[in-house]
Amino acid sequence: MEMIATLEKKIERLVDLLRSLKEESAQLKSENQELKAQIVRLEDSLLKENKQFEQKLTVTEQAVSDLLKSIDELIESES
Repeated sequence: MEMIATLEKKIERLVDLLRSLKEESAQLKSENQELKAQIVRLEDSLLKENKQFEQKLTVTEQAVSDLLKSIDELIESES
């Protein structure tokens, strides 16, 4: 009988451990979903910022090009 009682206790501990692991797994799945959503938001934000940066870079490049052209024209007109 003593062996059966010991076996029952071990089974109870295993069941408790399984419940605990199941809860932990559910929590990790939830956290994983939240992190995935956060990654998607960050990616979207970075893409928007990158697009804005590229637009500003294009405008800046054009402004510098125009400025260089104006300087060249000034130098030519002074010669």
